[in-house]
Amino acid sequence: MTHAEKKFRIDVLISGVSMDLHRLVAAGESDCVEFKKSTSELNGACESLCAFLNQGCEGLVLIGVSGGKLTGQDVSDRTQQEIANALKDFEPRVKIDWSIIPLENDKKVIVCKTS
Repeated sequence: MTHAEKKFRIDVLISGVSMDLHRLVAAGESDCVEFKKSTSELNGACESLCAFLNQGCEGLVLIGVSGGKLTGQDVSDRTQQEIANALKDFEPRVKIDWSIIPLENDKKVIVCKTS
């Protein structure tokens, strides 16, 4: 972890445990963690969330990760609406929490989590 990353620690709550986002990305993808470069891959992110729900695991999709790094993306009102609409389409209805986390480069990472 670089000095800048240490100064800008970003925690996410997973299964009741706080985890640094930089460390989570450094650990890589797993059975219940997946990374997407941007919301241009929103359909793939939804497919991953669906798979996590079918597996019964508390899954996490981070949008704004590329090449093992938190790159983030610009997030407009339209982007947020597209995410909300995509998550509303799950049948049967499920709870998927999502949040937008600012990075030090003025970009944002979108975190989607199944419960």
